[in-house]
Amino acid sequence: PSDLTRFFLWALGEYLGATGDRGFLEERAPYYPRDARPNATVLSHLRGSVRHLFDVVGTGEHGLVRIGTGDWSDGIVVEAKDRPLAIAKGESIPNTQMAVADLIEARDSALAGEIREKVADYRSALSGAHNGKFFYRAYFGDGKPAYADTVNLEAQVWALIGNTAEPAQLEQELLTEIASRLDDPSPIGASLLPGAQVWPAISALLTWGYAKRAPERAFAHFARNTLSAHARAFPHIWYGIWSAPDGLDSTTGLTWSSQVTPMLDFPTQNNNAHVMPLLAALRVAGIDANAHGLV
Repeated sequence: PSDLTRFFLWALGEYLGATGDRGFLEERAPYYPRDARPNATVLSHLRGSVRHLFDVVGTGEHGLVRIGTGDWSDGIVVEAKDRPLAIAKGESIPNTQMAVADLIEARDSALAGEIREKVADYRSALSGAHNGKFFYRAYFGDGKPAYADTVNLEAQVWALIGNTAEPAQLEQELLTEIASRLDDPSPIGASLLPGAQVWPAISALLTWGYAKRAPERAFAHFARNTLSAHARAFPHIWYGIWSAPDGLDSTTGLTWSSQVTPMLDFPTQNNNAHVMPLLAALRVAGIDANAHGLV
C-alpha cells in the first residue's frame, strides 16, 4: 500500500506540532526485528519513511504518487480491469494531495529542501488531475482517469484540507459538486459516491475541509456524522446508534456483507465512528497544528 508512510508522517507532524516535543525525534525507536537497528531514533523512521515514499513508492507517468496495492482504500485496484497493471503503474490522486510536513529543517536541511521540491512537483501534477469540477480518483496504468465523470469523495477531501484545489473557481465548483451530489442528499453526512455509503474515515475529513474552505457548512456536517444523527435518521437499525462498522448506506442506514472483514456479521466497534468525530470537532472549533505549533 502507498498510503502508510503518508499517514505516519501526518500523525508524527500532528504530534510534534501540537506538543512542541521536538526531543521526541531523538528518542530511541528500534526497527523490527529489534536487533536490526537497535539504536534507531524516531528521526530515523521519519527519514526512512520519506525515502520509501520518494524512492520506493515513487511517481507514475502523470507525476502522481503511485497507488501500489492500495491508497487507503483496500479495494481500489480491485476495481481496475487489469489489477497487475494498476499495481505496477497506477497512480493515486488522494495520496498525492496528502502533504508531507516540513518539520526537520533544523536537523536535516537537505532533506527538508527535498521535501519542499517534491511537494511542489506533486501540486503541479495535480493541476491536470481533474475535470474542472472535481478530481479524478486514480489512474490504473492505462492512461485513463478513474471516476472521471463521477465525484468520489476520497479524492476531494485532501484537496480542501491541503488547498490543492487551484484556481479558486475549481475550489468553488468542487464544493458545489460535493454539497449537491454527496452531502445534501444524505441525512448522515456526505457519502463516498452519490447515493452510496458514508464512511466516517472520509466524511470527517470533509468536515475538516469544510472548516477550512466553507465554514458555514462545517458544523452542520459534523452534527450529521454523529451516532445520534444516525439514530434519528434510522432508528430501526440498531448498529450506527451506539457503535458502527466502516460504512453505512446513506439511504437505508444498512451496512454490507464482506467475506474479508466483519461488517454485517459484526457491525460494531469500529474506531472510525468514534475517533473521527473527535478530530472533526477539533477542526470545527478552529484548532489545528502545524510545524510551528498549535493554531
